[in-house]
Amino acid sequence: MPVYLDKSKNRWRFSFNRVIGAQRTRATKLLPAGWSRAQAEKYDREETSRLYAFATGVHRPEPSIGAAVALYLDHRIPKLRNGHKAALDLAHLVPYIEGQPISKLPDVALEYAKDHPDLAAGTVRNRLAYLKAACRYAWKKHKLTEHDPAARMELPIVNNARVVDLPVKQLEAQLRRIEDQEARALFTLAFFTGSRWITEVYPRQPADVFRHGQRVELRVGTTKNGTPRLVPVHPKARWALAYLPFKWGPDWYYRRFVKARKAGGLDGLWAHDMRHVLGADVVRRTGSQRDAMEALHHSSIQSSLRYTQFSTDRLKRVLFGVGGGGKMHTSNSARKRRRVS
Repeated sequence: MPVYLDKSKNRWRFSFNRVIGAQRTRATKLLPAGWSRAQAEKYDREETSRLYAFATGVHRPEPSIGAAVALYLDHRIPKLRNGHKAALDLAHLVPYIEGQPISKLPDVALEYAKDHPDLAAGTVRNRLAYLKAACRYAWKKHKLTEHDPAARMELPIVNNARVVDLPVKQLEAQLRRIEDQEARALFTLAFFTGSRWITEVYPRQPADVFRHGQRVELRVGTTKNGTPRLVPVHPKARWALAYLPFKWGPDWYYRRFVKARKAGGLDGLWAHDMRHVLGADVVRRTGSQRDAMEALHHSSIQSSLRYTQFSTDRLKRVLFGVGGGGKMHTSNSARKRRRVS
């Protein structure tokens, strides 16, 4: 039967295996979760007709999404600064793009987003953005298609203003819950240097560590805003440098981070939230958004303004002093006027 219920997945699966002329044509696809039998059978009729048309030469075979991704991996990825991460993100999409014509790109993106409600919207968006870039690259540079295949592709909306108000002591306790020492080292370095764990800390090598007497610095290379960075390493994080280079894949480390956050009852905590915690702590202690900007290596102070809500003590001193309602320092001239009067 061309379409059947895959009991292991509890989803309909399309399967095509025919000898047409002298050539065998095979295709398979796991259909979206929630599809009814009627939807699956409709897809079966349409896809079977399309495959027969291609096999008999009625239509020229349409390029596949997989072919576009292969071109991107071979020719573009090696030139990208974050090429390793891009390749890993694309690898997550393999089950969705296998055998899919490039005209189905918008449907594939929608299906992936619907099937992963447990992932952060930013993670889904990043993975689909690389897929979009791969298909557009194949169109522009290699003329794989006549038209932009991503013209109708939609990416999830991400709210980048998310901030987690977690005390530093509580985050340090959370880091200690990571049972594997190497995984703990990775996330400890990321937090105390204010760096992005997967793109700035994970790729580091022993040669990136510089020691000048009591001062220890870590070169994190070219950051997200396109400029290099040399970061002083906090004494609490220097032990973690002994674990460079990190030998496992990013997913291996993140699974241990997730296990620890569940143990600590912090299911809503993401690894990137560590930057928010550090930024909020900087503003709370110094009252300066510019300090937070430098600590997190933001390209503009606008990115650091989200942490102003945590400087409430400083704001209280300013506001409560309005109209003489609080103890505020006065200028020398004001004090002199009081003494004269």
